Amino acid sequence: MKINSILFLAICGLLTLNSCSKDDEETATDLLTGGTWTLSESRSDIDGDGTLESDIEDCSKDDKTTFEKEGTYKFDEGATKCDPADPQTTTGTWALSSDEKTLTVTESGLGLAYTIVSLTSNRLELRGEIFGFAVEAVFTR
Repeated sequence: MKINSILFLAICGLLTLNSCSKDDEETATDLLTGGTWTLSESRSDIDGDGTLESDIEDCSKDDKTTFEKEGTYKFDEGATKCDPADPQTTTGTWALSSDEKTLTVTESGLGLAYTIVSLTSNRLELRGEIFGFAVEAVFTR
């Protein structure tokens, strides 16, 4: 009887370990599409001297981006628009590379690819180049 109890406990232990397999981990798509992102940090090298300067404008601090699982995204200017002539919302498409290390966003036919520096459930850090200028951006939830 004691051997059966030990065997039962061992099997339960193995089942518990197996249920915590890698299948339970969230994918990059799950993390990206799990809510709305707000730009919290932005750095760029506009003057081309090789140094990234922080350049987030107050009007950008309430901007929101939402990525949908089917590969579309929506950008909302928030209550404070940097340019009153800009539309309140814009939409586009997004795609992850097969290794989930590059995020490409496309709006009106213009595609920009960003390296994903880090992606968690509450932080997205991107690095890339826009019109020849190095940029880094951090989004939070």
